[in-house]
Amino acid sequence: MKTPAALLTLALTLTLGSCSATEQMPSSEEPPVEELADEAEATSEPDRRMPEAAAVFDTPWPTDFARAELSDTALAKFNAYVDERVDTKPSVALTMVLQDTIDPWHEGWTTDLARLSVATFSDYPVPDPLFILGTDQQFMIQELVVRGRETHPVGGVCGYEGEIPQGCAYNGVVWKGLELGPAGSPTGPGYIPHEYFHLVQDNLDPGPGGQTLPPGHPFYRPVWLIEGSAEFVGPALVNYAGLGAYGDNYPWFGSYAPVEDSGILANFEKYESSYGPYDYGRLATEYIVANAGVDAFLNIFVYLGEGDSFETAFERAVGLSVADFYAAYDSVIANLAEDGIALR
Repeated sequence: MKTPAALLTLALTLTLGSCSATEQMPSSEEPPVEELADEAEATSEPDRRMPEAAAVFDTPWPTDFARAELSDTALAKFNAYVDERVDTKPSVALTMVLQDTIDPWHEGWTTDLARLSVATFSDYPVPDPLFILGTDQQFMIQELVVRGRETHPVGGVCGYEGEIPQGCAYNGVVWKGLELGPAGSPTGPGYIPHEYFHLVQDNLDPGPGGQTLPPGHPFYRPVWLIEGSAEFVGPALVNYAGLGAYGDNYPWFGSYAPVEDSGILANFEKYESSYGPYDYGRLATEYIVANAGVDAFLNIFVYLGEGDSFETAFERAVGLSVADFYAAYDSVIANLAEDGIALR
């Protein structure tokens, strides 16, 4: 597996704040550009997990396995997918904008992670992706206006009024908000690939218009799929880049009971005020990828974009009906809980 510095030679336009790059050059008291480059080079041999697929997944859709067997198998298949794309795909242009309130040290790793995100999903390129890192909404809005990009119809940043979201995506733009921390300490790196994957979803499946619509709507998309899949992609690419461990952060088993005969995931088909759709959806995404692979998983969005209903697209992509998947997922949760393994 190549390092990000060696494999991610993608075209890039970088702007600091709303001024020119020349105006934002470090002063004589700040580290020179060469030192910043040396610091990035020092991390070019990252510490990343190199998991292997577990033999239990040689049998389709098993339900009894160790927690690590599931995540390792999903990561092994995801890493192989990333390897192939960054090794064979041509360069893709992206634009990265940092507000001058962000420590310049963050240029390197955020740019590399943005490049990696774009390269990973280069089979389904998002036109002219724009990454903005800042600490106030007005900065993002100004950058969108200056660059001739659309602002959110609701207003604010990605529809947020009066607050700064930690991360969001809309209409080809990824926003990473809030302070990123001092030099030498990446914080919240998963937001960058997480939000970029939402752009990939919207690119493949434009019908919902960037919304996650509830059951009964013609463009119904379950929240566990939309947010859970991005929640898998985020830490998986952070791990690939060597910026942090994938981790096993999930809620406790038993936090949610199955909904009547529909299963646990039926709790997370529409938005609610918890991280349940993210956490349980991430586990569900691992289960899909471990069994069907990354291409099949992405085909869910491809088929949604072709006009299939969620149920049709899911079964067509992974070879299992939604009802059967929900039932198998419940068995996975029950078996892991029986082994005394907590999700968090």
